[in-house]
Order: sequence, then structure tokens, then C-alpha cells
Amino acid sequence: MLLLLLHAQRRMGLDANLWLPARYLLFVGVEGVEMTRLRFLSFVVAYAACSAAALSAQDPEPQETEEVSSAPVAQPRFSVRGEVGHAWIHEGGRDRGIYYGFRLGLRLDPNGLFRIDGGLTGSGAGYGTIEFGIEVQPLPTAIVTPLAGIGFGGLGEGDFSGSVLRFNLGVSFRPTRRLAIRAVGQLGTHGGADGPHAVYGGLELGL
Repeated sequence: MLLLLLHAQRRMGLDANLWLPARYLLFVGVEGVEMTRLRFLSFVVAYAACSAAALSAQDPEPQETEEVSSAPVAQPRFSVRGEVGHAWIHEGGRDRGIYYGFRLGLRLDPNGLFRIDGGLTGSGAGYGTIEFGIEVQPLPTAIVTPLAGIGFGGLGEGDFSGSVLRFNLGVSFRPTRRLAIRAVGQLGTHGGADGPHAVYGGLELGL
């Protein structure tokens, strides 16, 4: 019996003090109790106690942690945009007024590096346009990205109706995947004349 106890102690790597109660009961007689039965019961109790101690001493298995994906998030494929600001047209900016525009956009690539748009613009400076353009955003999945675009279309005003060409530079701040706040500056020409030029802000909503 002692050999079994020692063998269990070595296998489980437990402190020898845990076996003191069992050793006492195994080798010290108790008056009025049958020694063989007492020794057997003592061994069972001691073995169960040491097994429980060994299980409680084991380190818990490390829990698996769910990995958080840091993959870039693409912009929505379609978008609508409202714009408002200030515009001026003709030499010396003699005609000025509030600028407003409405555009629909389409993402051409998976992330949004290239986009096309089309829309209507107008101004208190006395003109209106219908335009189509292409835009580049070098950091389409970042919160803040610069942007550059070119557009063409038709312009109408009191004494002119013809083509218009515009270039724009700006920055886009995207706090969420579907919402972007834009600040843009625009240079334009129509029929060889100066303007329309504009500075404006925009709010874009992904669909």
C-alpha cells in the first residue's frame, strides 16, 4: 500500500505533507477498528484528496481570443452628394454668388480609388451646369484622403450656352464607411472665358 502511495506521489508531483493523514492511519492502530478495512478506506480517502488537489493545481487552459480583422473597408459602390459654397465667374470674378450642387457617384474599383460622378450645379453668379467627371482618391480606405478630379459638360447663362471644363482638388474625411465630409476647391473655364471657380463643402452618403 505504501508503495502505491509513493508511486502516486511521484507521478502527481505533490507535496509529501498531503500524505501525512493517510500515513498516520495506515501505520497507527485505532482501537476497536479493524485495521485492514481502515487502511483500505484511508488509502481511498487519501488518494481522492490528492487527486482533487492535483486537479485544482493545474493551470486552466488558455482561452482562444477572437482575432479582429484589420482589413481595409471599401467605400460603398454608389453615393449621393450635396454641395454648397461660394462661386465666381468671368474676368476679375465680377459675377459672384452662392454655389450649390447635387451629384451621383459610382465606385469603379473594389476599394474606391477611381470614381465617376454626374450631376447638376448652379450659382447665384448666374449660371448652371450639367457635368460628368472622374475622381481619384489615393487613400480610399483611410479616414482622411486627398482627392483630385476633372469634369466636363455644358454651361448655360444669360449670354452664353456651351461647354464647360473644370478641375478640382480637395480632401475627404470619412468618419464612417457610408458618410464622408468633403472640402473642395475648383477651377473652371467655359468657352475660353474665365470660370466658373468655386470653393465648397460637401456631404456624401453611400448607398
